[in-house]
Amino acid sequence: MGRGSKYGVKSKSAIIIDNENSDIIPHHRQPKTFSDYLRELEQKKASGRVDALESIIKILNEGKECDSLEKDFATSLYQILGLIKRGSAKEKELASQVLGLMAITLSTTDSAQEMYNETILVFTEVLATKVVDPWVFINLLYSLAMVTFFCVSNAVETQEAMQLIWKFISPESNLDVPVKNLVPAIMPYAISAWLFLFTKVGGWELSYQWKGAISIFLNMVESDDDSLCDPAAEALVMIYSSDQINKFLKVKPALSYSEIKNHTKDFILKRLENVSNAKSEISLTHVLKYFKDGISPQTSKNINGNILNLSSWSSMIQFKFMKKFIGEEEFSKHMMENELFHHLFDFTPNYKKHDTSCLYESTMEEIGHAIYVPEEVDTELLCRKEKKHVRQLRQSIIHKSKTKVLNKKRTFAQERKGLIYQVESEF
Repeated sequence: MGRGSKYGVKSKSAIIIDNENSDIIPHHRQPKTFSDYLRELEQKKASGRVDALESIIKILNEGKECDSLEKDFATSLYQILGLIKRGSAKEKELASQVLGLMAITLSTTDSAQEMYNETILVFTEVLATKVVDPWVFINLLYSLAMVTFFCVSNAVETQEAMQLIWKFISPESNLDVPVKNLVPAIMPYAISAWLFLFTKVGGWELSYQWKGAISIFLNMVESDDDSLCDPAAEALVMIYSSDQINKFLKVKPALSYSEIKNHTKDFILKRLENVSNAKSEISLTHVLKYFKDGISPQTSKNINGNILNLSSWSSMIQFKFMKKFIGEEEFSKHMMENELFHHLFDFTPNYKKHDTSCLYESTMEEIGHAIYVPEEVDTELLCRKEKKHVRQLRQSIIHKSKTKVLNKKRTFAQERKGLIYQVESEF
């Protein structure tokens, strides 16, 4: 055995000897990369995997190594889904966070659809029997909602995920006893996840699988569980504003649609007013204003000194949900630096001026983009498969158009920050 081994001399990577000057120079190790942390997810020790997951979350929130994530997409996805199926409660919680952040990062790539396809399969299995911790269950529901919201381009698949979440909302669902015992604790969060996805679906795209939802949410508003009041009231608002009320009634009355709408509004308003009078500690002011006068809430949020205006129920629901999932500090960072968020919330932060010469300054404030979709046909004349094809075709065209607009906005945002310049614009 050599001297180095006997006396425990550090490995060669710890020091560097300069032969010319006979100096010993400390060697600083290179910081770990995204790929390094992926390899650490294969460790046998759970504590090592937890540390790696926390580091990956930090990298994704900082928007670093997006190219590495796309390159290692398959490895990343299947390792994370594997932990969600077989990991400890802590690993499931952190892996859910990673999955949601991956969805944000990969939303405009070719990997987005595959991510949703694999996620919905795993979550359908895991949410049915393999979770006993309420907080883990909540994280999984939120993660599923994030993946669906950012990776799906059609209403059919969005409502597929909504239906999976709906099983834990509807009292008529046939759930296993361990899962059924979790329902009271997770219910407000399940409604929030379902509502978040609801904001992505156009009224005309809604299916008829939500019959009875109005009665369910009204009963929740009136229940003794005050935590259900706000999300259930917001659900009633979104249902009413979808202008597809008949899809949420148990039985369609023999009335014209305008009569159904007026009758439903009066019915909901009366019951909400009774709740507001009985529960003085709960404020339903915004909801009551909407049903009385059709006034949507107008609110402003301060994002690092920048004002974000939220002027619709959908934007408010999206803002609250994503902030809760990502975390307040990290969400603010995304709002300031992530062009996807700028597009979603129509938010333009004021950047500090860079010490760069301005060779070109974009003066375009609004970006116009015309799209052409196939003419609508009478769906009554189509079979089920043809109806699905028409829906998916229209949604695909709309999704591709949105991506083009987002890419344009990203380019102009980079120009404003002085990160790029163009001699000749291609737009």
